[in-house]
Amino acid sequence: MTQLSDDADALELAWEAYEENNLQRAAELLGRALEFNENHPGVHHLAAMIGMAMGRSAEAEQAFKLALSLDDASAIMLLDAADCAAVNGDFELSLERLEEAYELASAEEESLGTGPNDVLIDALRMQIHTLLILGRREDARALCDQIPADLSSYPAQFALELAYAQVDAGDFAGATTAIEQAAAAPGANARTHYYRALLREESGDYRGATTSMLMAREQLVKMDDPPWAERRALFEKRLQRALSNLPSAHSQLLEGALVVIEDVPGAESVVEGIDPLLRAWLADVPIPVRNPKGEIDPEGDT
Repeated sequence: MTQLSDDADALELAWEAYEENNLQRAAELLGRALEFNENHPGVHHLAAMIGMAMGRSAEAEQAFKLALSLDDASAIMLLDAADCAAVNGDFELSLERLEEAYELASAEEESLGTGPNDVLIDALRMQIHTLLILGRREDARALCDQIPADLSSYPAQFALELAYAQVDAGDFAGATTAIEQAAAAPGANARTHYYRALLREESGDYRGATTSMLMAREQLVKMDDPPWAERRALFEKRLQRALSNLPSAHSQLLEGALVVIEDVPGAESVVEGIDPLLRAWLADVPIPVRNPKGEIDPEGDT
Protein backbone atom coordinates (compact mmCIF):
# COMPACT_ATOMS: atom_id res chain seq x y z
CA MET A 1 0.00 0.00 0.00
CA THR A 2 1.26 3.51 -0.84
CA GLN A 3 2.50 5.35 2.22
CA LEU A 4 1.17 8.88 2.43
CA SER A 5 3.43 11.26 4.31
CA ASP A 6 1.21 14.32 4.21
CA ASP A 7 -1.85 15.92 2.67
CA ALA A 8 0.09 16.96 -0.42
CA ASP A 9 1.00 13.35 -1.24
CA ALA A 10 -2.56 12.16 -0.70
CA LEU A 11 -4.06 15.00 -2.70
CA GLU A 12 -1.65 14.57 -5.60
CA LEU A 13 -2.38 10.86 -5.83
CA ALA A 14 -6.12 11.56 -5.58
CA TRP A 15 -5.93 13.98 -8.50
CA GLU A 16 -3.98 11.41 -10.52
CA ALA A 17 -6.64 8.80 -9.85
CA TYR A 18 -9.37 11.28 -10.85
CA GLU A 19 -7.60 12.12 -14.12
CA GLU A 20 -7.38 8.39 -14.83
CA ASN A 21 -11.17 8.23 -14.26
CA ASN A 22 -10.65 5.92 -11.27
CA LEU A 23 -13.25 7.72 -9.20
CA GLN A 24 -13.45 5.13 -6.43
CA ARG A 25 -9.70 5.29 -5.83
CA ALA A 26 -9.79 9.09 -6.06
CA ALA A 27 -12.51 9.24 -3.41
CA GLU A 28 -10.55 6.92 -1.11
CA LEU A 29 -7.39 9.02 -1.41
CA LEU A 30 -9.42 12.17 -0.98
CA GLY A 31 -10.64 10.85 2.36
CA ARG A 32 -7.03 10.44 3.46
CA ALA A 33 -6.21 13.96 2.31
CA LEU A 34 -9.11 15.29 4.37
CA GLU A 35 -7.65 13.58 7.43
CA PHE A 36 -4.41 15.50 6.97
CA ASN A 37 -5.98 18.91 6.26
CA GLU A 38 -9.70 19.47 5.90
CA ASN A 39 -9.16 23.18 5.25
CA HIS A 40 -7.07 22.74 2.10
CA PRO A 41 -9.03 24.37 -0.79
CA GLY A 42 -7.61 21.83 -3.24
CA VAL A 43 -9.19 19.00 -1.28
CA HIS A 44 -12.65 20.48 -1.65
CA HIS A 45 -11.96 21.39 -5.28
CA LEU A 46 -11.27 17.74 -6.01
CA ALA A 47 -14.30 16.66 -3.96
CA ALA A 48 -16.40 18.89 -6.21
CA MET A 49 -14.88 17.44 -9.37
CA ILE A 50 -15.52 13.89 -8.20
CA GLY A 51 -19.10 14.87 -7.37
CA MET A 52 -19.56 16.31 -10.85
CA ALA A 53 -18.16 13.17 -12.45
CA MET A 54 -20.62 11.08 -10.42
CA GLY A 55 -23.57 13.25 -11.42
CA ARG A 56 -23.94 14.84 -7.98
CA SER A 57 -23.80 18.45 -9.12
CA ALA A 58 -25.68 19.86 -6.12
CA GLU A 59 -23.14 18.32 -3.73
CA ALA A 60 -20.34 19.51 -6.01
CA GLU A 61 -21.63 23.08 -5.77
CA GLN A 62 -21.42 22.98 -1.99
CA ALA A 63 -17.86 21.68 -2.19
CA PHE A 64 -16.94 24.46 -4.61
CA LYS A 65 -18.42 27.09 -2.31
CA LEU A 66 -16.33 25.74 0.55
CA ALA A 67 -13.17 25.62 -1.57
CA LEU A 68 -13.68 29.19 -2.77
CA SER A 69 -14.25 30.41 0.77
CA LEU A 70 -11.02 28.94 2.13
CA ASP A 71 -8.47 30.77 0.01
CA ASP A 72 -7.96 33.00 -2.98
CA ALA A 73 -9.29 30.96 -5.84
CA SER A 74 -7.21 30.02 -8.84
CA ALA A 75 -8.52 30.71 -12.33
CA ILE A 76 -8.77 26.97 -12.99
CA MET A 77 -10.85 26.40 -9.87
CA LEU A 78 -13.18 29.22 -10.88
CA LEU A 79 -13.60 27.73 -14.37
CA ASP A 80 -14.55 24.39 -12.87
CA ALA A 81 -16.91 26.08 -10.41
CA ALA A 82 -18.50 28.02 -13.28
CA ASP A 83 -19.09 24.77 -15.13
CA CYS A 84 -20.76 23.30 -12.04
CA ALA A 85 -23.03 26.32 -11.66
CA ALA A 86 -24.04 25.99 -15.33
CA VAL A 87 -24.87 22.30 -14.87
CA ASN A 88 -27.12 23.32 -11.97
CA GLY A 89 -28.82 25.92 -14.17
CA ASP A 90 -27.42 28.97 -12.35
CA PHE A 91 -25.99 30.77 -15.35
CA GLU A 92 -25.72 34.13 -13.59
CA LEU A 93 -23.43 32.58 -10.98
CA SER A 94 -21.55 30.78 -13.73
CA LEU A 95 -20.97 34.06 -15.55
CA GLU A 96 -19.79 35.76 -12.37
CA ARG A 97 -17.19 33.06 -11.81
CA LEU A 98 -16.09 33.13 -15.45
CA GLU A 99 -15.53 36.88 -15.32
CA GLU A 100 -13.38 36.49 -12.21
CA ALA A 101 -11.44 33.63 -13.81
CA TYR A 102 -10.80 35.77 -16.89
CA GLU A 103 -9.48 38.64 -14.78
CA LEU A 104 -7.14 36.33 -12.86
CA ALA A 105 -5.86 34.63 -16.01
CA SER A 106 -5.32 38.00 -17.72
CA ALA A 107 -3.35 39.31 -14.76
CA GLU A 108 -1.22 36.17 -14.70
CA GLU A 109 -0.50 36.38 -18.41
CA GLU A 110 0.48 40.04 -18.10
CA SER A 111 2.73 39.51 -15.06
CA LEU A 112 4.53 36.52 -16.56
CA GLY A 113 4.76 37.96 -20.04
CA THR A 114 3.64 34.68 -21.50
CA GLY A 115 1.48 34.08 -24.54
CA PRO A 116 -2.20 33.23 -24.45
CA ASN A 117 -3.02 30.34 -22.14
CA ASP A 118 -5.82 27.81 -22.24
CA VAL A 119 -7.43 29.08 -19.03
CA LEU A 120 -7.74 32.61 -20.41
CA ILE A 121 -9.18 31.36 -23.69
CA ASP A 122 -11.60 28.96 -21.98
CA ALA A 123 -12.83 31.75 -19.70
CA LEU A 124 -13.47 34.03 -22.66
CA ARG A 125 -15.11 31.32 -24.75
CA MET A 126 -17.34 30.16 -21.89
CA GLN A 127 -18.36 33.75 -21.11
CA ILE A 128 -19.56 34.22 -24.67
CA HIS A 129 -21.61 31.02 -24.60
CA THR A 130 -23.07 31.81 -21.18
CA LEU A 131 -24.12 35.28 -22.30
CA LEU A 132 -25.88 33.70 -25.28
CA ILE A 133 -27.71 31.27 -22.99
CA LEU A 134 -28.83 34.25 -20.89
CA GLY A 135 -30.17 35.95 -24.02
CA ARG A 136 -27.55 38.71 -23.86
CA ARG A 137 -26.50 38.44 -27.50
CA GLU A 138 -25.24 42.01 -27.80
CA ASP A 139 -23.01 41.54 -24.76
CA ALA A 140 -21.68 38.34 -26.30
CA ARG A 141 -20.89 40.17 -29.54
CA ALA A 142 -19.19 42.93 -27.57
CA LEU A 143 -17.04 40.35 -25.79
CA CYS A 144 -15.91 39.06 -29.19
CA ASP A 145 -14.17 42.43 -29.63
CA GLN A 146 -11.65 41.25 -27.00
CA ILE A 147 -10.56 38.46 -29.35
CA PRO A 148 -7.50 39.64 -31.33
CA ALA A 149 -8.06 40.03 -35.06
CA ASP A 150 -4.86 38.11 -35.69
CA LEU A 151 -4.93 34.74 -33.96
CA SER A 152 -1.81 33.43 -35.69
CA SER A 153 0.20 33.60 -32.43
CA TYR A 154 -2.35 31.38 -30.68
CA PRO A 155 -2.09 27.60 -30.71
CA ALA A 156 -4.31 26.36 -33.53
CA GLN A 157 -6.87 24.65 -31.30
CA PHE A 158 -7.19 27.72 -29.05
CA ALA A 159 -7.80 29.95 -32.07
CA LEU A 160 -10.39 27.52 -33.37
CA GLU A 161 -12.30 27.40 -30.08
CA LEU A 162 -12.50 31.19 -30.06
CA ALA A 163 -13.65 31.17 -33.68
CA TYR A 164 -16.46 28.75 -32.83
CA ALA A 165 -17.59 31.11 -30.07
CA GLN A 166 -17.49 34.04 -32.49
CA VAL A 167 -19.78 32.24 -34.92
CA ASP A 168 -22.19 31.37 -32.12
CA ALA A 169 -22.30 35.07 -31.18
CA GLY A 170 -22.85 36.14 -34.79
CA ASP A 171 -19.35 37.54 -35.38
CA PHE A 172 -18.83 35.67 -38.65
CA ALA A 173 -16.15 37.92 -40.11
CA GLY A 174 -13.82 37.52 -37.16
CA ALA A 175 -14.07 33.72 -37.27
CA THR A 176 -13.59 33.12 -40.98
CA THR A 177 -9.80 32.81 -41.23
CA ALA A 178 -9.30 30.31 -38.38
CA ILE A 179 -12.20 28.08 -39.43
CA GLU A 180 -11.38 28.10 -43.14
CA GLN A 181 -7.75 27.20 -42.43
CA ALA A 182 -8.74 24.39 -40.07
CA ALA A 183 -11.37 23.00 -42.46
CA ALA A 184 -8.86 22.94 -45.33
CA ALA A 185 -6.30 20.99 -43.28
CA PRO A 186 -6.14 17.18 -43.54
CA GLY A 187 -8.16 15.41 -40.88
CA ALA A 188 -10.54 18.30 -40.15
CA ASN A 189 -13.20 17.12 -37.72
CA ALA A 190 -16.99 17.26 -37.96
CA ARG A 191 -17.29 20.35 -35.79
CA THR A 192 -14.95 22.36 -38.00
CA HIS A 193 -16.84 21.40 -41.16
CA TYR A 194 -20.10 22.23 -39.41
CA TYR A 195 -18.98 25.74 -38.48
CA ARG A 196 -17.56 26.24 -41.96
CA ALA A 197 -21.05 25.42 -43.26
CA LEU A 198 -22.53 28.11 -41.01
CA LEU A 199 -20.02 30.64 -42.35
CA ARG A 200 -20.84 29.74 -45.95
CA GLU A 201 -24.56 29.90 -45.31
CA GLU A 202 -24.15 33.37 -43.80
CA SER A 203 -22.25 34.54 -46.90
CA GLY A 204 -24.97 33.20 -49.21
CA ASP A 205 -22.93 30.25 -50.49
CA TYR A 206 -25.66 27.67 -50.00
CA ARG A 207 -24.06 25.06 -52.26
CA GLY A 208 -20.82 25.34 -50.27
CA ALA A 209 -22.77 25.21 -47.01
CA THR A 210 -24.47 21.97 -48.06
CA THR A 211 -21.14 20.46 -49.08
CA SER A 212 -19.65 21.33 -45.68
CA MET A 213 -22.67 19.90 -43.87
CA LEU A 214 -22.25 16.65 -45.81
CA MET A 215 -18.57 16.56 -44.87
CA ALA A 216 -19.54 17.10 -41.22
CA ARG A 217 -22.00 14.23 -41.50
CA GLU A 218 -19.35 11.99 -43.06
CA GLN A 219 -17.00 12.62 -40.14
CA LEU A 220 -19.79 11.99 -37.62
CA VAL A 221 -20.56 8.61 -39.20
CA LYS A 222 -16.89 7.60 -38.88
CA MET A 223 -16.75 8.42 -35.18
CA ASP A 224 -16.81 5.54 -32.70
CA ASP A 225 -19.53 5.47 -30.09
CA PRO A 226 -18.42 6.97 -26.79
CA PRO A 227 -17.79 4.44 -24.00
CA TRP A 228 -20.94 5.51 -22.17
CA ALA A 229 -23.21 5.01 -25.19
CA GLU A 230 -26.08 2.55 -24.73
CA ARG A 231 -26.72 -0.37 -27.01
CA ARG A 232 -29.26 0.54 -29.67
CA ALA A 233 -31.78 -2.09 -28.57
CA LEU A 234 -31.74 -0.81 -25.00
CA PHE A 235 -32.04 2.80 -26.14
CA GLU A 236 -35.02 1.91 -28.34
CA LYS A 237 -36.80 0.35 -25.35
CA ARG A 238 -36.15 3.43 -23.24
CA LEU A 239 -37.38 5.69 -26.03
CA GLN A 240 -40.58 3.72 -26.51
CA ARG A 241 -41.21 3.86 -22.76
CA ALA A 242 -40.64 7.62 -22.78
CA LEU A 243 -43.05 8.07 -25.70
CA SER A 244 -45.71 6.06 -23.92
CA ASN A 245 -45.43 8.34 -20.88
CA LEU A 246 -45.93 11.57 -22.81
CA PRO A 247 -48.92 13.79 -21.90
CA SER A 248 -51.96 12.86 -23.97
CA ALA A 249 -51.84 16.08 -26.01
CA HIS A 250 -48.35 15.17 -27.19
CA SER A 251 -48.83 11.42 -27.53
CA GLN A 252 -51.83 12.03 -29.83
CA LEU A 253 -49.58 13.92 -32.24
CA LEU A 254 -47.17 10.99 -32.42
CA GLU A 255 -49.79 8.25 -32.58
CA GLY A 256 -48.94 5.91 -35.43
CA ALA A 257 -45.67 7.74 -36.14
CA LEU A 258 -42.68 5.71 -37.28
CA VAL A 259 -39.78 6.36 -34.91
CA VAL A 260 -36.39 5.62 -36.46
CA ILE A 261 -33.12 5.76 -34.53
CA GLU A 262 -30.02 6.72 -36.46
CA ASP A 263 -26.68 8.13 -35.39
CA VAL A 264 -27.05 11.05 -37.83
CA PRO A 265 -29.61 12.10 -40.46
CA GLY A 266 -29.16 10.50 -43.88
CA ALA A 267 -27.19 12.30 -46.58
CA GLU A 268 -30.36 12.94 -48.58
CA SER A 269 -31.87 14.66 -45.56
CA VAL A 270 -28.81 16.86 -45.09
CA VAL A 271 -29.00 17.87 -48.75
CA GLU A 272 -32.60 18.93 -48.10
CA GLY A 273 -31.39 21.22 -45.31
CA ILE A 274 -31.56 19.00 -42.22
CA ASP A 275 -28.86 19.82 -39.68
CA PRO A 276 -26.57 16.74 -39.25
CA LEU A 277 -26.19 17.58 -35.56
CA LEU A 278 -29.94 17.60 -35.02
CA ARG A 279 -30.89 15.67 -31.89
CA ALA A 280 -34.41 14.84 -33.05
CA TRP A 281 -36.29 15.31 -36.30
CA LEU A 282 -40.06 15.13 -36.64
CA ALA A 283 -41.26 14.61 -40.19
CA ASP A 284 -44.91 14.51 -41.27
CA VAL A 285 -46.07 15.22 -37.72
CA PRO A 286 -48.93 17.76 -37.58
CA ILE A 287 -48.29 20.91 -35.59
CA PRO A 288 -51.34 21.69 -33.43
CA VAL A 289 -53.28 24.93 -33.69
CA ARG A 290 -54.18 26.41 -30.31
CA ASN A 291 -57.15 28.58 -29.48
CA PRO A 292 -56.79 31.85 -27.48
CA LYS A 293 -56.96 29.85 -24.25
CA GLY A 294 -53.91 27.84 -25.25
CA GLU A 295 -55.93 24.68 -25.83
CA ILE A 296 -55.41 22.48 -28.88
CA ASP A 297 -58.13 23.13 -31.45
CA PRO A 298 -59.02 19.76 -32.99
CA GLU A 299 -60.69 21.51 -35.93
CA GLY A 300 -57.79 23.86 -36.61
CA ASP A 301 -55.53 23.67 -39.62
CA THR A 302 -52.08 22.20 -39.07
